[in-house]
Amino acid sequence: MKSTTVFAESRKWTLADGESLHSVAVKIQLGQTVGHAECVPIPQLGEDIASTMDEIAEISPLIERGLTRSELNEIFPADSARNALDCALWDLESRQSKKTVWEILNVEKPPTVPLVTHLSSVEDLEKGQFENVSSIRLSALPEEIESRLIAIRSQSPNAELIVDGRKQWTKKNLISLDTLLSEFGVKLLLRPFSHYEDEQLTNLTLTTPVCAYEACNTRADLASIGNKYQGVVISLDKAGGLTEAFATVSLANKMGLKIVLEAAAASSRAAAPLLPLAPFADFVDLSCVQALTNDLPNGLKFSPPNHVSCITNGLWADHIAPANKE
Repeated sequence: MKSTTVFAESRKWTLADGESLHSVAVKIQLGQTVGHAECVPIPQLGEDIASTMDEIAEISPLIERGLTRSELNEIFPADSARNALDCALWDLESRQSKKTVWEILNVEKPPTVPLVTHLSSVEDLEKGQFENVSSIRLSALPEEIESRLIAIRSQSPNAELIVDGRKQWTKKNLISLDTLLSEFGVKLLLRPFSHYEDEQLTNLTLTTPVCAYEACNTRADLASIGNKYQGVVISLDKAGGLTEAFATVSLANKMGLKIVLEAAAASSRAAAPLLPLAPFADFVDLSCVQALTNDLPNGLKFSPPNHVSCITNGLWADHIAPANKE
């Protein structure tokens, strides 16, 4: 009988500005077949590299004794450790069955997915990189939002816009600026203020949908945000893996919520499990992966103006080629 073994190690990644990031890489090996995945601990939930590694070490013996993906999701809470193990089990299943995850989930795979392009500063506009992108995410304080929207629309008249309030707005700002956002075609407003203060959104009628960022992690949270938010940001680490993320996306769609998929700051392998969810989402944000200077050699392939290929060539849950050994 083939035995199952779980391995985990910390990985270091570097952004273009020199900042270092850390993730946890997991391998689940059954015979000669290996499933890979990667997660990023969420400090806001009390996680760090050490605690995530400890949790994976605690669960690993159960997986080695036959714990299934369904049982993993039933027994353990949604967090980054479960995400890594869940996605590694998906990758293992894909390689064992010689089916891509798209085939297993019965989701039609598009050739590419358009991505959100981030606008960090007005100076970025001068580089002329926003002319043909499909969507733009900009951060802005209430007092600077109008000038930024005018500048963006002068270069990108048709791009869909997402405004990130960075928790710096107030309810008064929301109400007074709602018409302005609508006139400039803003599709979503993220993080106007902390989710601890989101009672202010209860039954508030706005033209621009407000998207839950930290107030919703799994489908269990969707019922509690219905009278506050009109959209949700879904990440694999918050959801605890593709299994729950897929269920959350499905329910959010039925509820008519806008959906943003957001990748963690780690390698392409941490982001790849989001791609099968892309056909159900309004926006896909892989900017943290795109900013890396040392991604995996067979990482996700990006193309102008800002698209990602859904053909991952063995990176994750794709039986076409061997998994990267990195």
